[in-house]
Amino acid sequence: MKTSVVSISMLGSMTDSETPPEFLPEHLRGGDNARRMRYLKRELKHVMESCLSEKQRECLRKHYWQGMRRSDIAREHGVGASQVTKSIDASQKIIRERLEAFLAIYDRLERDLLDEI
Repeated sequence: MKTSVVSISMLGSMTDSETPPEFLPEHLRGGDNARRMRYLKRELKHVMESCLSEKQRECLRKHYWQGMRRSDIAREHGVGASQVTKSIDASQKIIRERLEAFLAIYDRLERDLLDEI
């Protein structure tokens, strides 16, 4: 298995449709939210770089962006599939929590700005 990680430049080239929906809060999984999606993508990059380990980022990249099965990732790492599943699940939880907190702040700021107009 390669030891590369998800880099800011690699994620920056992703389109909104390439952002796995599992990372997004339910109310953002459809509809026209272009500006919010841009900010969420930026925050996703930040969370992945600052809150996840190199191995967590690599597992996520291989599973979601390259479409590898968890069992194949585990085989490459020489670990059990349950360990990869736990890593991916923990990573998803961190990302979801951070993105939901980010959205709460974003929504509040957006409402405050609209109230001033």
